[in-house]
Amino acid sequence: MSQFDPTKHLTVDREDRDGVAIFSLHGECDMHTAPYARLEITPVLQSGQPVVINITDVSFMDSAGYGMLVGLERIAQNNNTKMAIAAPPTGIVLTGLRVLKVDKVLSVSTDLENAVAAATA
Repeated sequence: MSQFDPTKHLTVDREDRDGVAIFSLHGECDMHTAPYARLEITPVLQSGQPVVINITDVSFMDSAGYGMLVGLERIAQNNNTKMAIAAPPTGIVLTGLRVLKVDKVLSVSTDLENAVAAATA
């Protein structure tokens, strides 16, 4: 039996812009893949660098994915840095952010440039 490979369901790309690490997630962010994304992002937050998590290309997110975002925000706060989310302007992922009220806890923007500005404000 083959082992589950989270990178076949979720990829994480990193770009650095204006001192902000932008992590773009592509695919499904769920209980199987969220830990993989968290492992990629956590060390950057622990270093104190501001982070934007771009979820505009996430097609599905379950409670583990939303929980990962909240957990990463705690890491950012504990390391005196900022984190912002760039979310899609419509769709199931944005609806989930709103229904679960994650958008009340995190800095969420539907525009990447505004998210970068929030992470540096």
